[in-house]
Amino acid sequence: MIAKDVRQENGLVQIKLDDGGKLVFYERYLHNCGGAAVELPANGGEIGPEEETVFRFAAACLQAENAALKLTARAEQCSPLLTVKLRRRGYDTAVIGAVLRRLRDDGLVDDGRYAERWLAARLARKAESPRKLRALLMAKGLDARTVQNGLKKALAADGEVVLLERYLGGRSLAEAGGRGALRAEGFSAEALDEFQD
Repeated sequence: MIAKDVRQENGLVQIKLDDGGKLVFYERYLHNCGGAAVELPANGGEIGPEEETVFRFAAACLQAENAALKLTARAEQCSPLLTVKLRRRGYDTAVIGAVLRRLRDDGLVDDGRYAERWLAARLARKAESPRKLRALLMAKGLDARTVQNGLKKALAADGEVVLLERYLGGRSLAEAGGRGALRAEGFSAEALDEFQD
């Protein structure tokens, strides 16, 4: 395979091939393939099988990145859900991993921010127990620490007491099954102590 025309501008590389094909990728993805460092070919230079593999990997990363950016433009995304969505679109694990690293490094995907925003939106609509909120977020694939930190921020200050009041909906602690039942739902002892029955 011969590189008929090689252009590079602002980290974006375009290689027109002698067979009429074209490879387009960001240079930053050349280092994520796991192989040896590969040099860009000169105009008219030959591209060997190893270089071709690396260039095609980088091109797949650019395509996956574009798909991921469209998804993040529509709504906040977390790494696990974005992985599932990209996998459904046919991208392999190595490509998805490289793209997610780049998006996390650039702050475009942040699992903690996702958890906080999801919780804020959910709490504005419904009064659910911390246990249920934790389970719903973990079902999205978020790790326990990210979920716990998100809950801690969402329920900071008087947030947990307010949630408890909304969750009870006018019922007393006894009518809701008592402190033990509410502790099992994830409410803290401090919030139960502060709640005015």
